[in-house]
Parts: sequence; C-alpha cells; structure tokens
Amino acid sequence: MERSGEMNAAAGGGDVQNLHIPSMNTTVKVQESRVHIEASTVAGRLFQRLFRVLFFVHIVLIAILVVFLAVRGLLSAHSHHFHPKKWYPPLLTATACAGIVAFTWQWFTFCNPSRALRAAFWLSPLLTCAVGVLFVLISSAASLAIGIIAVVLALILSLYACWVNPRFDYATKVLSVTSASPPAKNTTLISLSIILSTLYSCFLVSGIGGATAVGTVMDTSFILVILASMSWSMHVMKNTLQVTVARINSCADYHRNPGLGPSD
Repeated sequence: MERSGEMNAAAGGGDVQNLHIPSMNTTVKVQESRVHIEASTVAGRLFQRLFRVLFFVHIVLIAILVVFLAVRGLLSAHSHHFHPKKWYPPLLTATACAGIVAFTWQWFTFCNPSRALRAAFWLSPLLTCAVGVLFVLISSAASLAIGIIAVVLALILSLYACWVNPRFDYATKVLSVTSASPPAKNTTLISLSIILSTLYSCFLVSGIGGATAVGTVMDTSFILVILASMSWSMHVMKNTLQVTVARINSCADYHRNPGLGPSD
C-alpha cells in the first residue's frame, strides 16, 4: 500500500511537472513574439522617419528647381520666342477650374453619395478615353503613344466598373452612413487639401513653363521630374488625408458610443 502510494505520488508529481513545462514554453513563445513585434515596430518607425525625410527633401529640391526654371524662362523668353502671357493664363485657369471642380464634387458627394459613386466609376473611363482621343488627334509620335495608353486604360477602367457594379449598393450604404453627419474637422481638412493642391499645382506649372521656354532635352527631363513629383506629392497628401479622416471619424464614433473603442 505504501509503495503504491509512493508510486501514485511520483506519478502525480510527474504530471504536475508535465503540466508546468508547456506553460514555460508558452511563456517563452509569448516573449519571443513580443520581441519580434517590438523589433518590427521599431523598424517600421525608422522606415517612416526615413520616408518622411526623403519626402521633405524632395519637396525642397523640387521647389528650388521650379524657381530656377521659372526665373530662367522669364529671362530668356524673348530669345526663345516664348510668350508667358499666352502660355501661363490657359494652364493656370485650367488648374483653378480643377480646384473648383474638386469643391463641387465634394459637395455633390455629400448631397447624393449614391449618384456620386456611380458617376465616378462611369465618368472615369469616358473622360480618360476622351483625353486619349485628344492626344491621338495631335498626330505626333509622343502624343500617339500617350493616346493609345489612355485608351487602353479607359477600357480597363470600364471593365473594372462592370466588375464592381454588383457591389455599388453596399458601398453606397457605407458612404451614406459616413457622410450623414461628418465632423467639422473633416470639412476643414478636405477644403485645405484642395486649396493646397491647387496652389501647389500652379507653382509647378510655372516651373514647367520655364522649362518649355528653353526646350532642350534636359528641360524635357525636368518636366518629367516635376510631373512625377506632383504625382507622388498628391498621392501622399491623399493617403494622409484618408488616414486622418478615418481617425477623426473613429474618435467621433467613440464619443457617441463610449462602449466602443476608437480602434473598433
């Protein structure tokens, strides 16, 4: 009896030890996962800082380039038969009209989200195709290549619109809920972003005009660099605005429903 009791106690002790071993392994795994998460977080923060520095340095360099090209273009306008009074007003007017259209589209989206969503998907291929046809009619080699690319993109956009057509109802409901009572900060941020984008585009147009005044191969490269910079800057501004607006909406929902956290 005593021997059997000792054996049972030993077996029980062995079971207890076996029970403790998995918990220690689990603790080690949790600690390793935490270290991995912290390392990835630190790497992500370093990458964000590096990207932020590169972006602001690129903005400063592009600003210097645009000022240089604009001043050089104005100084050499007479020798290169460049007429700023005939070149700048149409482009600056078109840029200002783009800003007005952006404000109008925001108002239309706020008043009728369903029609705005459908119009965005169906007007995009039509306008892209119209631009492609316009470039084809110019009849130069570069414009013909750009026109063909634009027409192909218009076809892709139309096919994509047909593919997502069954999801319009759900997207409309989500858009209607989010735009029902937007916080005041959202309207301010969107308005400021449109104004800033319009002014920045006008600034870049001045540099493009200065490069067009001379018209060398290097100036053509400068124009392409300015256009690439504008595309990158607008995408960064758009993504930043989307994240900021989503955060503001999340905080507003949290204040309305304290039971839900901002991350929910």
